[in-house]
Amino acid sequence: MARTSIAEPHQSLVQQRLGADLLWSPTMCFNLFGGLAADLVLADRAVHTWWPDAPGNVSEVRFAHSPGRLDRAYLGNLVAFDVVFALDLGGGSQGITGIDVKYNEAAKRHLAKPARLPRYREVARRSGVFAQGRIGAADGTDLLVMWREHVLALSMLQHSRGRWRWARYVVTYLSANSDVAGACAR
Repeated sequence: MARTSIAEPHQSLVQQRLGADLLWSPTMCFNLFGGLAADLVLADRAVHTWWPDAPGNVSEVRFAHSPGRLDRAYLGNLVAFDVVFALDLGGGSQGITGIDVKYNEAAKRHLAKPARLPRYREVARRSGVFAQGRIGAADGTDLLVMWREHVLALSMLQHSRGRWRWARYVVTYLSANSDVAGACAR
């Protein structure tokens, strides 16, 4: 449990729950991807098998990772990816594949905190990824959590340090989880 011995700022990874709730997403991530964290050659092979267009080489596998919890240069919230494959792109720049693992979670409607919604919308608008008129449309729906994670990846690309040059956001889920499957399809 080397990962739990190092806490990221404002992180809420509860070690007791990791051992007690084997269906909790962070626990699932340790079980699904833990072996890859110990073998970066294998992790690199896996990433490039799953996503052949991923650039660079895997330099690190991080669990329950956020580049900056509560840092307004990102999103100013506590959103984190369940697992991140950090990619070395050369020249000091990095890429990331941020993964959200959904096993037994149900898709629930959520409202963004009004004070944070303008930042989410700003990052989404600047990214050019979302259709005009759809920015912020996830607020109040079962898509908000995934949208915020997607926007977190986009905020990394927009950060003033310019360290991140490539990002991919992935949701992995059990095919029988119709709530998450439906949300991903929408």
